[in-house]
Amino acid sequence: MIRTLFFIIIASLTLTACQSSPKKASKPSTPSWFLNPPADTLQTLYAVGTGETQQQAVQDALAYLSAKLNVSVSSSTQIHKTVYDGAYTFRETQLNKQTTTEIKQVTINQFTQLKMQQLGYEKFVTLIQSDKNKLAKDYQNKLNQQIKQFKENNNLHNHLPGYTKYRLAHQHYLQLANFNDTLSIYKGLKPTASILHYQAHIKEVTRYTKQQQQQTIFKITSNDNDSKTTLTQYINSIGFKVAHNKPTNLIKLTNQIKHTNAEGFSIQRNHLQVQFYENNHQASGNTLNLKGQGLNKQQAKTNLQAKLKAKLTTQGLNQFIGLNLNLNPANNRTHISQNIDSYNDI
Repeated sequence: MIRTLFFIIIASLTLTACQSSPKKASKPSTPSWFLNPPADTLQTLYAVGTGETQQQAVQDALAYLSAKLNVSVSSSTQIHKTVYDGAYTFRETQLNKQTTTEIKQVTINQFTQLKMQQLGYEKFVTLIQSDKNKLAKDYQNKLNQQIKQFKENNNLHNHLPGYTKYRLAHQHYLQLANFNDTLSIYKGLKPTASILHYQAHIKEVTRYTKQQQQQTIFKITSNDNDSKTTLTQYINSIGFKVAHNKPTNLIKLTNQIKHTNAEGFSIQRNHLQVQFYENNHQASGNTLNLKGQGLNKQQAKTNLQAKLKAKLTTQGLNQFIGLNLNLNPANNRTHISQNIDSYNDI
């Protein structure tokens, strides 16, 4: 009797334990639309993405779509997107995405989120689509806006002095790289569209920038011929001219040179003040401390000019004369900046 009662208690406890044991939640399966997203059509582009949040998943999908747009205009580029399903197995989509460091990211405003699903803790997947016609219109607007900005700036700042006017033109010239990328994507989205208007803009910006460069002539004054020669050679090397009778763009160098000897070496130090004038008004300024050394005075002087040349090459003309690197077209005059380099930094 006692033995029977013992078996009944054990069976009862076992049954209770089985009933109270919670079932292990199954891991959500990766949706088929993520593993095998819809194929692109003549009118629609699709992209999938993954991330720790919904926003990151959408951003990943947009990066994928951005890569597609770049690849569509570059036959020499291939992208890969690998979709991982579990810890040890994976499947690849029809269009794969590798590292996107070499693929330029483009802004995509026209897209629709079709699917969003959470697969686990901090893992979301999404599917987006974008209409090619709407994308093409968006990129066309960007092209037209860039052309409009170029024309407005030329009319607004036509009175500015030589070098400032050149810098404005050069900013538009630098933007041609982005303009070309946008035009290539637009042409890929609308192959039958005429792009003569945009090609003409590229030629006009290039011509205008070159014209402003040719019309920008510097005059250099200095109390040290070696420093003047070094600066003259550098300005000529970057495509500008130096003359004696064109005071529109004046660079004034004031050198305070000291010679010393230490431990068998000849040392030449130059406290160099740089002042830049446009139309007789000081636009900027800079201060540099340079040091040259050698076995004799001539070697020290030569080494000092080598340091000055290296400073010009690494900094560029704008920083050397103290101009802001990014010119704001809204300001007609550039603020004067005094940058000081110590001897120890050379």
